Amino acid sequence: MVIIKYLIQCNSTDLRNGPSVSNNFQYANFTCHIITLQSLIFSLVVENGFGKHAEVAGVPAVLTFYKCLYAFEIIYAFPIAVTKFSILLYYKRIFCVQSIKIPIYIGGGLVACWLVMMEGTAIFTCTPIQKLWDPTIVGGHCINIRKYFIGVAVPNIFTDMALLVMPLPYIYGLKVKTLQKIAVMFVFILGGL
Repeated sequence: MVIIKYLIQCNSTDLRNGPSVSNNFQYANFTCHIITLQSLIFSLVVENGFGKHAEVAGVPAVLTFYKCLYAFEIIYAFPIAVTKFSILLYYKRIFCVQSIKIPIYIGGGLVACWLVMMEGTAIFTCTPIQKLWDPTIVGGHCINIRKYFIGVAVPNIFTDMALLVMPLPYIYGLKVKTLQKIAVMFVFILGGL
C-alpha cells in the first residue's frame, strides 16, 4: 500500500520542473513509511521469540519469525537505496561542475542495480516461497542464505565507500586554505559514520 500511495503522489506531482520541496517531502514520507513498516515487522519478530532457541520458542514462533524475515528482506533495501540516491542528488546540487555528473550517474546506476538484485533475490529466496518457513514441502529449493547476505553486504559497503570518496577530489580543488579543505573533507567523511 505504501508503494502504491507513493507512486500515486509522484504521478500527481509535476516532476518536469525538477526537484522541489514538495518532492523532497514525498521521498522523506516514503522512507518514513518503509522504516515504520520495518519496525512493525521487527517488533513482531521480537514478540515471537527472536533470540531464543527454536526448541524454547516453539514451532509457531519459528514460523512467524521466518515469515517476518521474508517480509523484512523485501522492504530492507528501499530505505537504503533512497538514502543513497538522496546523497547522490545532494552531491549533484552542491557541486556545480560537469565532471561530477558521470560519477553520480554511475553511482546511481550501481545503487539501482543493487536494489533490483536485492529485491529479485529477496522475493525468490525460495521456490515455492513457503519453503522458507516450511522445509517439509516436497520439491522446490532455497538459495544459500549465508551467501545471499554476503552478496547483499559487499556491494552495499562498496557503494557506501564510493559515496564517501566521491566528493573528495572536488573538495580538494576548492580555492581555500589547506586546513579548511581538510576540515570540509572531515565533515563529509564524518557523515558516513
